[in-house]
Amino acid sequence: MIFGILLVFGAAVMGMAAYSRRQDRMFVKKGIRVDALLVSSEKRSRQQNGREIVFYENTFRLDLPEGVLLKTLTEDQPRPEGDCVRGYYLKSGDRFRKASEAEKDQGKVYRILYLAGGCWCVLVLLIWRLQSAPAGAGALIRLFAYGFALVFLGVGAYLCFFRAARRNRERPDTHIVRAAQVDTVESADSNGTITYFPVLEYEVYGEARRYQSHFGGTSAKYRQIGRRVDLVINDRTGEIYSLEEQRGTLLLGVIFLLVGLAAGGAVLALELLGFFRG
Repeated sequence: MIFGILLVFGAAVMGMAAYSRRQDRMFVKKGIRVDALLVSSEKRSRQQNGREIVFYENTFRLDLPEGVLLKTLTEDQPRPEGDCVRGYYLKSGDRFRKASEAEKDQGKVYRILYLAGGCWCVLVLLIWRLQSAPAGAGALIRLFAYGFALVFLGVGAYLCFFRAARRNRERPDTHIVRAAQVDTVESADSNGTITYFPVLEYEVYGEARRYQSHFGGTSAKYRQIGRRVDLVINDRTGEIYSLEEQRGTLLLGVIFLLVGLAAGGAVLALELLGFFRG
């Protein structure tokens, strides 16, 4: 029973990745590209873990061949009157999505989810088979330990080497701009711990834009309005990330590598010790 549940979990991860990727592609391939004009921006709030979370309901006008539609997006920031957002309208489900979200390349994310779900299912099947094998308990422990180590080593290698190498190759297509923190987006977990994600404002090609950082924390640093941050903009792919995020990602990758090496090394050392003891 437990192995069936674990297999369903792995299949669900792969299914979620397949469904999400299909949804992203549908907007770009089948959606109607439209410039949506802001007609209203209303401030809203909700209570979460005893704190007030502020958000904005921004309503846009879509001029389509079939007529005029109004679509409301929930966003973290208000928009100035007359603001225009490029997006895609999908007749199926009557859905509208910003172009910046629909066109964002999430291929690597989906491949990681496919790989993680597939490896999980293979691992569960191997453990299921090893239950009836001699010395099955020891084999299970080794398999779990090596699997754990390989997952951490793989994630660490991707963050420290593969992604870093790709960004290094793309460096000629990038330029750095100076951004200022103008706001903070709060996210609360189930324990009530608040994580703060900086909202950065910068200027590129004579146009003021905003970027919400994907790297945050609980310290006062991430709530410091006016703090200066360097942003890297890839002129070819449109990718944006801060040098602060890059350093944090590399540190996370190093941690994953160290944990993976420690787990794999510990199991290997125990096996060698048992071998020499005969």
